[in-house]
Amino acid sequence: MIKITAPVNQEMDARLDADEFYTGHLPGSWIRRFGILAAPSRRYFNESYAQDAISKIVRLAGAKPVYITYNAPFYNEAQKKIIIKDIEEMIRQGVSGFIIADFTLIDEIHKINKGNKSVEIHLSTVGNVFNKESARFFFNMGVDRIILPRQLKFDEIKKIVTTIPGKYEVFMLFDLCRNIDGMCSFQHGLEDTLGYDHGCLYLNKYEDPDKDLNSRISYCQRRKLKFPMFCAACYIDKFKKIGIHSVKIVGRRMPHELKEKGVQFIRAVINGKEPKESYARHFLRRCPMIKSNYY
Repeated sequence: MIKITAPVNQEMDARLDADEFYTGHLPGSWIRRFGILAAPSRRYFNESYAQDAISKIVRLAGAKPVYITYNAPFYNEAQKKIIIKDIEEMIRQGVSGFIIADFTLIDEIHKINKGNKSVEIHLSTVGNVFNKESARFFFNMGVDRIILPRQLKFDEIKKIVTTIPGKYEVFMLFDLCRNIDGMCSFQHGLEDTLGYDHGCLYLNKYEDPDKDLNSRISYCQRRKLKFPMFCAACYIDKFKKIGIHSVKIVGRRMPHELKEKGVQFIRAVINGKEPKESYARHFLRRCPMIKSNYY
């Protein structure tokens, strides 16, 4: 059965009917040394930053795994020392594994693990696995799961998954971004400080790059309302057949109620409900179909 991987940024999220959870962590030692402009998970906002918050989420999740994201594409040596110490602490807190993009962390986690297979390493979508040879490379390095980019077509996913055995995860719901994560340097979480929301969605939308910032912000706010809610529920049966391990619901910062509806919707489809009817029942609007489809 395909697993549902859901985002957590508050304790109540750990009670969702998902099979596993993921969240971020920003160590205090990182902020003191590097500030907020290079967060370890490419996000700077209130998402389970404190170690005691992580331990509470792990406890509330019970037997369900909780994974921590360290998915910046790379870290310098000073940053890596902080990350490694934090990984050691997160293992003591009981997390089940880590979502990473800097492949130099793979060996470091194996050293910390000392052969403990209960702590998993997942390659972030930032790792840019767009073909079977990339998948082979990272599985040979020792990752336990690969999170595939949302830009792949289903046939491309099928070719990778059926050629290179292993656990694969795909994006399923809520992600608005059309950009390739592994080629993006935007950091989420500074929007409130800068005065606009999700600016990365609109960087390629301006015909006149010399427009003043206020005009850009106004355009962004109007344009954002028209973005569809991306979804791949119609592909769940196909993903079952090719052996996809898990589907990711995106949106650590989304309201709990929306995460709950998303998990319930995807659970219903996995259990055999018709996707478009289930979508309408859970979100009280007609399925937007092709315009909002992944893959």
